[in-house]
Amino acid sequence: MTVSSNQPVPDPRKADCFRFLACSYDPESGIARLSYSFDDGPELVEKIVFPHAPWPPEASRQAVFKRALELLHLVAGVSYYKAGLCRKIEVQNTRSLAGLESFLTELYVHGLGELGYVNEVNIAERVHFPRSSLPADEMGDAARPLILPKRALVAMGGGKDSLVGLDRVQGAGLEVMPICVGSSNLIKSTVKSAALPLLQVGRQLAPELAAMNRAGAWNGHVPVTAINSAILLCAAVLYGFRYVVFSNERSADEATLVTPQGIEVNHQYSKSSAFESAFRAVIAAQVSPDIEYFSILRPFSELGVVQRFSAMKKFHPVFSSCNRNFHLEGPRVQGRWCLNCPKCRFAALSLAVFLPPEEVIAIQGGDLLNDPDQEQGFRALCGLGRDKPFECVGEAGESRAALAALGGRERWSRHVIVQALAPELRRVDVPPLEPLLQPAGEHFIPACFTDADSPTAMLAVPVAILGAGREGQAAWRFLRESNPQDSITLIAETEPEADFIGQLSARDHVLTGPLAEAGLHRFKTLIRSPGISPYRSSLQRAIKAGARITTPSNLWFAAHPRERTICITGTKGKSTTSSLLAFLLESLGQHVRLAGNIGLPLLDCDDRKVDWWVIELSSYQLADLDASPTVSVILNLTAEHLDWHGGEETYRNDKLRLARLSGQRPLLLNAADTVLTEALSGRDNVEWFNHASAIHVQDGRLFDADTELPVSLPQSLPGVHNLTNVAAALSVLRLLGEDVAKAARFVSAFKGLPHRLQLLGETEGVRYVNDSIASTPFATVAALESCAGQEVTLLVGGLDRGVDWSPYMNRIRKVPPRAIIALPDSGPKIIRALQQAGISPGKGWHEADDLAAAVGLAGKLTGPGGVVLLSPGAPSFPRFTDYRDRGRQFAELSGFELTEQAFAGRKKSKAAGQG
Repeated sequence: MTVSSNQPVPDPRKADCFRFLACSYDPESGIARLSYSFDDGPELVEKIVFPHAPWPPEASRQAVFKRALELLHLVAGVSYYKAGLCRKIEVQNTRSLAGLESFLTELYVHGLGELGYVNEVNIAERVHFPRSSLPADEMGDAARPLILPKRALVAMGGGKDSLVGLDRVQGAGLEVMPICVGSSNLIKSTVKSAALPLLQVGRQLAPELAAMNRAGAWNGHVPVTAINSAILLCAAVLYGFRYVVFSNERSADEATLVTPQGIEVNHQYSKSSAFESAFRAVIAAQVSPDIEYFSILRPFSELGVVQRFSAMKKFHPVFSSCNRNFHLEGPRVQGRWCLNCPKCRFAALSLAVFLPPEEVIAIQGGDLLNDPDQEQGFRALCGLGRDKPFECVGEAGESRAALAALGGRERWSRHVIVQALAPELRRVDVPPLEPLLQPAGEHFIPACFTDADSPTAMLAVPVAILGAGREGQAAWRFLRESNPQDSITLIAETEPEADFIGQLSARDHVLTGPLAEAGLHRFKTLIRSPGISPYRSSLQRAIKAGARITTPSNLWFAAHPRERTICITGTKGKSTTSSLLAFLLESLGQHVRLAGNIGLPLLDCDDRKVDWWVIELSSYQLADLDASPTVSVILNLTAEHLDWHGGEETYRNDKLRLARLSGQRPLLLNAADTVLTEALSGRDNVEWFNHASAIHVQDGRLFDADTELPVSLPQSLPGVHNLTNVAAALSVLRLLGEDVAKAARFVSAFKGLPHRLQLLGETEGVRYVNDSIASTPFATVAALESCAGQEVTLLVGGLDRGVDWSPYMNRIRKVPPRAIIALPDSGPKIIRALQQAGISPGKGWHEADDLAAAVGLAGKLTGPGGVVLLSPGAPSFPRFTDYRDRGRQFAELSGFELTEQAFAGRKKSKAAGQG
């Protein structure tokens, strides 16, 4: 950009009216002229130079360019309007304004929000674009279809974002042209390193503007990305490009600050998804529906972009994030980095998460994290007592997560800034790092770029899948179908099933044995099955070596960002609630898929049209989940799986992760659970059930506030505790806008959940109940309570995790089983705990070597009218594949055939094991 004039100019702040005069284009010179004025003052002429631009011969394309140029004229006017902030606006070509009034008002108000805040001016009170008074049939041409080549203009800025964006666009296999507005040696150097040509569009501001600024006009930040977007739109029409691609990430949506009046001020408004959506709509309606404008990095956070850039070593010596490279006036930075601005600080902080100190210092030419004079600047980035700076930097939460990560790394933890600020993170919310690195949220990336945006394309290679059970096999099928030519390593601690081994291709490798001996540090990405804890030392060592841990669930959510999902967790009741909710939704006419911890793994479900995904999530799946559920549900929280999580506090944090992932979307909680009420009552997005003003259980009946609901529990839902599960399911339906009273009438038709208090049948007057899914004392006690008043022979025991049964003795004492048969390994310990509590079954204590012996003994001990109840209160491993396997064997040994719910999902066809 060039600015040169010292002529005196009128003070625009004294003007009454800002005027859009005219716009024109000379095909021979490739120069567009945009003219403006304040009142009847001198004409302010901006020039846009499109070098060597061919003038399209088609009349329709010429008309589209004319409309794009009119749009640019109106958008670029913000650079001049801001000098006077006039309360009156006139557009000489009223036809050009038609249909754009609201869009322009939003752009000017939000794009100048920072200027208004800094200068204490209410922009919204001043911006008044006139409404077009033209009749509908005189409001100009509508958008026209164009036939443009499938190639992409990619906006370049010299920083990491545009380089990562360029790389991802190239991954789509289309012809790519980097483009910039203005002349910058920095941008030239970065594009040269990419071995691509660079299209440079010139922008010459009216020279009077600089003079106005020096004379005291209103001055401050303008939405430059919006102006550049309009310029690139014109370039796309002239040069023949279908795609206009920017590299704005999701962090741009965060407000820089919120005023005491509750007004959000966002320095990055024109980089936000709100502007992207609005500008796309204008292009489609007023220019051409065949031009696609979008951000290729919208699903990513700033840290997610930096993670990808950290591996692009060839650009490290030439890029810069420092905006002082682009200042119009005053000295520009020497050496690419000024080392004293928010952009430089954020670059240092974010790069340090992925690179060692010597590499960050080599990139920036200094060690900002070891400079005590930078402390206040880093405080502002992290929101530690100071507002986020008015710059294009990541969210405060990202900066905190980065700082927390550095505090745990030996090579960074001794740096002055880390030592000073890391301890203060205890008093603020610090989001976990891993979810920030995952793509998430809405975007407008076209289908032809989805390969570059697919979850598998984001996985650094080499890749290993940890575990070859249901989830591991599903992950293999997903990867093999997505990337048929890639090599995949499967690491299993036990020999995989022969049938599965037979499906593998020559590009697949299987390692069997302890994870500690598998050399996990050799892999860049580890996809862990839910049963494998990320807290195991072998995985922690791999993380320190640079591996990224993800899960099959994360792959599914990344591949389905627009699906409507209801995610349900809890220590008990989650399987019943999930299956009941799926049943009720189907009964109400919705197309539902039930998956996750219940039914099929998510990656094994087909992708046909689904109205609602009901997804049960265990704590194993939640530990490092990255998702944005439409509705989140937490039923209750008590200690479970402590060995896997490494302690009760970690288990609780992992389970409550679902609340953090809910963001501002609905979070349904059980008001009868004190852990949940204490931990989450302050959240704005919480809805409660089991509260007197909502759907709740009272005296063994179900109420909606003061009105009793017509619910009849089926035989498959025995026990009062199941009313709580019904209350949760109906409360979700209310959040979705369904008819709760109508849904309540369907409850009686629910056939129940396999392995959850499932009545298998009756033999010689003895009923057999399969509660194999009960893996905690809590669940076993609930099963006994559901059989209150009946003679029960309880089969209990499984994997010994050292769980304390003593807190449940008072409840068991009220519903003691008639006989107890202990299964290995934990069964004998459970019997001793019951004996110490003085609980004595009438038909005594018994031990069995295996499930077959236990079922045989139970048949002898239980008389007509009695119940044989398998409710182990412990996990199924290692004697069974999972709780389903345990339940199936119990059914077979008892003489029954087990059936599964029909809506638990369909399995996709298996990937071919081609050589």
